[in-house]
Amino acid sequence: MSESVLLSEIAEQPSVLERLLTEAAPDVEAIAAAVRARNIHHVVIAARGSSDNAARYAHICSVRTTGSPSRWPPRRSSRATARRLSWTGALVVGISQSGESPDLVAVVEEGRRQGCLTLAVTNVDGSPLTAVADHTIVLRAGKERSIAATKTYTAQLTALAMLSTGNRAERRVAP
Repeated sequence: MSESVLLSEIAEQPSVLERLLTEAAPDVEAIAAAVRARNIHHVVIAARGSSDNAARYAHICSVRTTGSPSRWPPRRSSRATARRLSWTGALVVGISQSGESPDLVAVVEEGRRQGCLTLAVTNVDGSPLTAVADHTIVLRAGKERSIAATKTYTAQLTALAMLSTGNRAERRVAP
């Protein structure tokens, strides 16, 4: 891809984030309420590539807002590998630009099978990842045309911040 495509996508970020903040707010608040309603002890985060960097930010958000530690499943979590792990009391989050990665889908699917609350953070509504998750935050970034996932990455960070802020806000005012 050319530098002009990358620069064009960078220039799209403010409108992507505005759309996300406006359109996804009701979904994020519903997800935050579901998290507050569960006895979540920790967060399991599955991500790859640039989404893995967003997962590190999710870890920081998790620790600061809930006090819950987070952890990552093995890098290539097949269904067999995922089934050997116990995530009782976890929020299982899959973060993916496309929502297509079979290993991420396997992790979220296994979390759901174990009765965990599951969340997909992805740019593609209707992807395999959204099909196995209880909840989804659709990033609304549009198609990524450059190699560096600019719009999706900043949207992932924003969505995770929205979720952590929504989760923290009501806990402070609760009796």
